[in-house]
Amino acid sequence: MQLQPASVDLRLANEFLVYRPAQIACLDPRKPDTLRAATERVIVPDDDAFILHPGEFALGSTVERVRIPSDQSVIVPSFIARATSLTTT
Repeated sequence: MQLQPASVDLRLANEFLVYRPAQIACLDPRKPDTLRAATERVIVPDDDAFILHPGEFALGSTVERVRIPSDQSVIVPSFIARATSLTTT
């Protein structure tokens, strides 16, 4: 983790949940089975790359754990997230 004056740089872990929309018609957060059916868990070997193609969506995790105080907020501009594959947790 690197602490910058206006940001914190985190390392992306090797585990992702990739959304597969064709697998299910409707996601219902009250029914965990719909979420499980619409996502695929991908674990990338250490020396491999994770490729996210245009139009795909994936949730990633960070190596570090960060706690944000309740009186503060975190903003990740979407253009940066798309360009650099940043993930907030």
